[in-house]
Amino acid sequence: MTFKCLLIISLMIVAASLEERPPGKRLIKYDMKEPAKWMTLEEINQLPVDKRKTLIDLTRRGSDLQPGAAQGRKHEMECKLPDHALYKDTVRKLIPQIEKDRLEAVVQKMSSFHSRNAQIFFGATEAEGWLKNEIKTILADFKGSSSTHFIAHPKPEEGETWSRYLQDNIIVRINGNGKNTKDRLVILGAHYDSIIGFDIFDIENYEKRGSRSPGADDNASGCAALLEVLRILSQSGTKLKYNVEFHFYTAKEYHISGSWEVVNRYYGKNAPIIGMLNLDRIGYGNDIGVYGSFHNKSEILGTFVKILIEEYVGKKWVAKNRKVGHGDVIWDMPEIFFTDQASWEDYSYPAVSLMETEGNPHLHTENDTIDHVNFELVNDFTKVAIAFMVELGEPASASLQMQVEWTMMGVSFVGIWLLY
Repeated sequence: MTFKCLLIISLMIVAASLEERPPGKRLIKYDMKEPAKWMTLEEINQLPVDKRKTLIDLTRRGSDLQPGAAQGRKHEMECKLPDHALYKDTVRKLIPQIEKDRLEAVVQKMSSFHSRNAQIFFGATEAEGWLKNEIKTILADFKGSSSTHFIAHPKPEEGETWSRYLQDNIIVRINGNGKNTKDRLVILGAHYDSIIGFDIFDIENYEKRGSRSPGADDNASGCAALLEVLRILSQSGTKLKYNVEFHFYTAKEYHISGSWEVVNRYYGKNAPIIGMLNLDRIGYGNDIGVYGSFHNKSEILGTFVKILIEEYVGKKWVAKNRKVGHGDVIWDMPEIFFTDQASWEDYSYPAVSLMETEGNPHLHTENDTIDHVNFELVNDFTKVAIAFMVELGEPASASLQMQVEWTMMGVSFVGIWLLY
């Protein structure tokens, strides 16, 4: 499917969102070539099922996407990243601490729950409770400063059934050790919910919400990588200059509602984000895909992530977009707009997703089980995640000489173009 560049998409969304909300209607984006429209539930249910199209509920987002909002925001930081890996010694000491058996154990446990559907399976006895307890266990002996908090769905509006959720978004922070850096953040994220079927507006799929949905690849694999990076950073004694956070999102399968609620809170606090890396479906096939809109700061971040893949994994990344003509973008797959990094990009934060590149035929079915997960690939993604946190979080003990090595990349469109 061919998409217009994200700027054009955003402008179309804005045009529809500025209208006053009609009673009983939702702001729905169904065809990326067309503006969003206000629709009743009956009209939504009558939309044809088309795997080339993904329905997005923009009702809650409309008021925040105003013309010019992507410019001059207080939270924005000058996007300058090094053109090579700086802290190789630190990263290469941590990578061997990855335990593949632990990655497998997490995927096995999370996929053993009947389902992780965010609307039905929540609380202490479900995957949500297990994940919270696992995080608590990992941090039990941590000597540094850390915190864990939860962001829940706000009170749903009348008739809002498809985008509400009952699980918590789980946020874990390890505080940095640098001076005057307490609010700067590096974020690693993954969603932990699972779902059966692809179209939640299809009545048949909606009625199957309680069906078995193991979600081993989608996305117990991403959560396993996050937990392993959290364990290694907290137990290795590594101290970073900047704050780092681990975000376990819920309701990704319901229009990325969970991560959007998190980003909305951070935006309200003018949080300065150095970079956000999202892991979603990292256990099928053999290649690492770099996904994102790759506009402005996300493009620079994406280029840096590719550098980390080549440096620490030793394999070529697979880019999931390419430029043609005069700035138009051909999206190879729709996931770049419909996974959790997109919530951050909505607010002009630098964010990129790492995902597998091969189409997993078992996604959103009862067959997304651990026997279809390639843990060598999960291990490779985990290496990149460790490198991302360390390289952008910066070791607090790094020498002045190392910090002087930073070679700033130009942010001009000409400079970016030459990288592709």
